[in-house]
Amino acid sequence: MASPRSFMALAAVAIAVTACSGSADETGPVITRALLPAADSADPIASTTTTQAPLSPAASDQLARTEIRSVLAAAAEIYAETGSYEAEPAAIAALSDEVDVVSLEQAALYDAVAYAAFDERLTLHRQSASGRWFCLDVTDHGADHGSGDTFEQALEDCTDGVRASGWGDVFSPTGPDEAAITAVLTATSEALATGDTPRIHELFEPQPTCTAMQLEAILPIGLPLTASEVFALEDVSVSGETATASVMLGSLSDPIWPLVRRGNDWLNGADPCELLGPLAADRTSAAARQTLDRGLFAVRSLYVAQSSFSFPPSALADFDADLIVVAPAEVGFGTIAYRGSQTEGVVITTGGPGVFYCAVESSFAVTVHGEGSSVDQVDTANRCRTHPTP
Repeated sequence: MASPRSFMALAAVAIAVTACSGSADETGPVITRALLPAADSADPIASTTTTQAPLSPAASDQLARTEIRSVLAAAAEIYAETGSYEAEPAAIAALSDEVDVVSLEQAALYDAVAYAAFDERLTLHRQSASGRWFCLDVTDHGADHGSGDTFEQALEDCTDGVRASGWGDVFSPTGPDEAAITAVLTATSEALATGDTPRIHELFEPQPTCTAMQLEAILPIGLPLTASEVFALEDVSVSGETATASVMLGSLSDPIWPLVRRGNDWLNGADPCELLGPLAADRTSAAARQTLDRGLFAVRSLYVAQSSFSFPPSALADFDADLIVVAPAEVGFGTIAYRGSQTEGVVITTGGPGVFYCAVESSFAVTVHGEGSSVDQVDTANRCRTHPTP
């Protein structure tokens, strides 16, 4: 249970989010600021550490950053399950290795990580026992770190649009093991950012439950999972044949990222299918729906030109050279299949193993979207209609 406390000369900042509107280049919620009343007294800030001796300012700052990273890892679990960071602070705290978590409105009353979630955006705040504030702002474009002498300064630093991949405490190797671990994690970040699935598989400890083919099935080659600029390595701890690292890597961030030694090399110790599967499913689903929409646009355009949906599938590729059109039985990630008649046509694609999307465009009804677990559930207009998208 977090212990009550108050701040002297602190006016906490409440973040309110409004829906995006305006120009097409706007991304993410709009942040506005409203001052909350400062606390009445100046009680000392209680440290959450169990160390008897007072921590130095540097150690206190490191503890605050570690707690933020722990909460981020817990939030990433929630996001992987629900597609949103929104959750009760108590639920996040239960997943955060005994780190206290409170809502932003309680930030001025408790010594804890303040949690402010807005669907796909997350902002975390923590004041160190040194008095310094730290902030982490996470969106689908990556993570931005900030710090300052006041809450407001830290918030401004982490939401100013100038992305910083760390709090200025980037890890520097001091030995060959740490250098090798730094190299493998940097290579992992680069492979994830470029969608180099074979390289990703090479960088992980071989797993009987995740062969190269199994990984490629859930993570198609060329599909980026993270942006390279969000990667930051902040700490490495080597213990014999194993090691852990504190890694910032978007929604994959983990304060105890496991690694194992294999001969003279180090490899990531997690099962890549299990680690990357939820994020890969989100990315492939979104990319598949974009491919489907692109195919639908071509279908509509050709219908307008000839008042019929009865054109060969190759006509879609002729209309849009970026469309890859195949037979329904051969549809794979990044490809579409098409079947049409005089009055209607159906476009089919896949979002990964056991996930197939379809859309029916017709001259007599609105567009219908559907999905199924196999291509033969959605490969005709009638079948697509009988498996509507929930």
